Amino acid sequence: MFTTGYEITTAATNVFNAIVTAIFGWKLYRDIKPNERKALWGIVFILFFIVCVLGSVIHGVQITPEVKDLLWNILFFILVLMMASFVTAIVYETDGLSKAKQTAVPALLLGAVYLILRLTIPAVKQMRFTAVSYTHLTLPTSDLV
Repeated sequence: MFTTGYEITTAATNVFNAIVTAIFGWKLYRDIKPNERKALWGIVFILFFIVCVLGSVIHGVQITPEVKDLLWNILFFILVLMMASFVTAIVYETDGLSKAKQTAVPALLLGAVYLILRLTIPAVKQMRFTAVSYTHLTLPTSDLV
C-alpha cells in the first residue's frame, strides 16, 4: 500500500511541509486583519498545502500509473496557480496593489503555456525537476589543507 525508499521519504517531507504550512496559514488567518495582503498570501498558503498533500499521496501511496499521471497533472495545475499567486504576492509587497493586478494575468498565462506544453509534448512531461546531487563530486585532499 505504501511506497518505500526515496519515495516514502519524499512523501514524509511533503506531509511535514503540509503541516508547517497549515500551522502558519492558520496563524496568518487568525492574526492578520482582512486585506489584500492577507488574501494573496492566504491563497499561496492554501495552494501550497494542497500541493504538499497531493505530493505525499503521489510519492507515498502505491497507485496505478494512470492515477499517478492524473494526480501529477492536477498537482502541476495547482502548482502553476500557486506560483502565479506567489509572484503576484511578491509584486504586491514590493510595488503595491496596482502592479500586482497587472502581474497576475501574465503570470497565469505563463503557467498556462507550461501546462499546455506539459500535456501535449511528451518530452516536457518527462522532465523532472530534481536537486543537484553532489555525492559524485570529490575534492583532492590537498585542496582541503
